[in-house]
Amino acid sequence: MSQSFRAADGRKVIAKTTAEEIGKVKSFVVDTTASHVTAIQIGGRGGKAELVDWANVNAFGDDAVIVEGADVARAPDEREKEAVKGDIRARGTRVLTTAGYDVGKVHDVMFDGGTGEIVGMMVGKKTLVPADRMRSLGSYALIIDAPTEA
Repeated sequence: MSQSFRAADGRKVIAKTTAEEIGKVKSFVVDTTASHVTAIQIGGRGGKAELVDWANVNAFGDDAVIVEGADVARAPDEREKEAVKGDIRARGTRVLTTAGYDVGKVHDVMFDGGTGEIVGMMVGKKTLVPADRMRSLGSYALIIDAPTEA
């Protein structure tokens, strides 16, 4: 089932073992190829950044995210700290083509709630860039393949 980062903001994260809320979705950590969600940042817990690895997500539903247990939350590693601070993020990032053209900014990210695979990114509010055109995500931009001329 397709989900979006915008729609998931603030969604409750619930521990399956205790049925307790351990936080809310604050943001997402995406791998550098922009093809997969690797972790979910959850808010709360004294305001310190904590992540839940995608492997510990049992279900990403429209109403809640179910994770294995409260103990799966962890501190970010060095690379993930960049994502948590907002230095590397998908939403709001400029999009450049491999031909060097700026085509806008990422408005939202669509992903498969079952697998965490990125389906595509909305550039502006109307253009979906499919995942197979995405090459890399860094602190400056998301790089996508330039459109091919027919």
